[in-house]
Amino acid sequence: MTYSKKRNIILATIIFLLGILAGGKIINEEQHLKNVNLFLVNGVIDGDTIKLANKKKVRLLGINSPEKGECFYNQGRDDLRDLILNKKVKLEKDITDQDIYGRWLRYVILEKENGDNLLVNDWLVRQGLAFDISSAPNNRYRNLLASAEEEAKREKRGL
Repeated sequence: MTYSKKRNIILATIIFLLGILAGGKIINEEQHLKNVNLFLVNGVIDGDTIKLANKKKVRLLGINSPEKGECFYNQGRDDLRDLILNKKVKLEKDITDQDIYGRWLRYVILEKENGDNLLVNDWLVRQGLAFDISSAPNNRYRNLLASAEEEAKREKRGL
């Protein structure tokens, strides 16, 4: 066997082994990212703002719930608290990362044991506890939230 062929075989073997190692690393990174994407909710400020165990505040994207002193404020806050307090949620970013107050802007997803995921933003609007306020550039669930508000109005739920 010539020196050139040996060198090519050695290089191919090295590339193959690096591919295997890189593949294992990618899997581990994916698993790590999956775990990092889950956040423990340890506070509910109002019907559209939560606090995470890592001290970050999250403003739910695409919705607006009543402020303190307004009708349905307590119900929105309490129902959101009952739904996600002390549970792990996934946070999904759209275009804008933070608002002017430094709060993360996210869609909040609660994973259910039966495998169904619940988009909390949508649930709040469907229950009549928040309004759809989708606005550019964060429009990923614009149509879903608009239909949720129409359903809540039609069924005379909440707000």
